[in-house]
Amino acid sequence: ATGETTRQWSRAEVLRDPLFWFILPQVMAPAFINTGIFFNQVHLTQVKGWGLEVFATGFVVYAVATVIAALVMGPITDRLGARKLFPLTELSLAAGLLLLASSADPVALYGFMALAGLSTGAFNTVSNAFWAEVYGRKHLGAIRALAVSIMVLATALSPAVMGNLLDVKVTMDTILFGCAAYVLASALLATKVWRGEAAKQNPRV
Repeated sequence: ATGETTRQWSRAEVLRDPLFWFILPQVMAPAFINTGIFFNQVHLTQVKGWGLEVFATGFVVYAVATVIAALVMGPITDRLGARKLFPLTELSLAAGLLLLASSADPVALYGFMALAGLSTGAFNTVSNAFWAEVYGRKHLGAIRALAVSIMVLATALSPAVMGNLLDVKVTMDTILFGCAAYVLASALLATKVWRGEAAKQNPRV
């Protein structure tokens, strides 16, 4: 990948690297948010006044958008490098969440599914190259296993967290707005890390 580090980090070294913890919120975001929304689709369709078949057809839009984004982002990542693109991969997810929270029109659901799919395809493609660029390829399998384990944990926590919020009468739209704010904050944090003092103090080369 473009700009790959010459240092080969072990998984133990990655866990001690401040950069890893700064970018962790963004790594967790897609798994946590998408799983929570998909898991609570019955509640979402009820409050929006949609049938479940509307949500089901949205998965087709999500799948197509994911494939398109993955295919498009591959060559772009090769050309520009994953470090530059990584903080941007989830901006479409934030836009989709804002759209879904702001409207009860079924078109908003399809818009969310398309934007979330674009984000998923972009994130999956860029993140795979990102780990190699930042930490090297020698221990790439162990580092990716660590990242995937964290995403699986986020996936497992999401239904419980969102379900409990709904149980205490937090509205679905409020949760969606909160998720959008989280995505934007995590992207801003990742960008700041690369451009700020944290990146200078933890050189990748």
